[in-house]
Amino acid sequence: MSSPTIRGALIGGVVGVIFHLIVRFIFQNLVWIALGVMLIWVLAKFSPESPRDVAKRARLNSVDRSAVMVLNAQGVTASYSPHVEAVAATIQNTGRARIYDLRLYCSFRPLPPR
Repeated sequence: MSSPTIRGALIGGVVGVIFHLIVRFIFQNLVWIALGVMLIWVLAKFSPESPRDVAKRARLNSVDRSAVMVLNAQGVTASYSPHVEAVAATIQNTGRARIYDLRLYCSFRPLPPR
């Protein structure tokens, strides 16, 4: 049986040597790693898009955004608190688009004093 101190020292030494070898490999090959990253970026930036992605983008751009209206937006408060905890609204869709995953973001301004 070896003591925990000796085991810890051996494990720490092995981890330290492995870390040193990894860092040394990265610094020796830094130019090639940077060149590879730049090549991947250029290929991703200037490669032609798949026809499926082009069709999706065309479908999204053809949606008439003025056909969807948000009406009667109201803040919902709890009976015991003056703070708004939810927002309720009526969505009117006169276009062909489906509406899903809807989020309403609100900002509040105090009413002018009467």
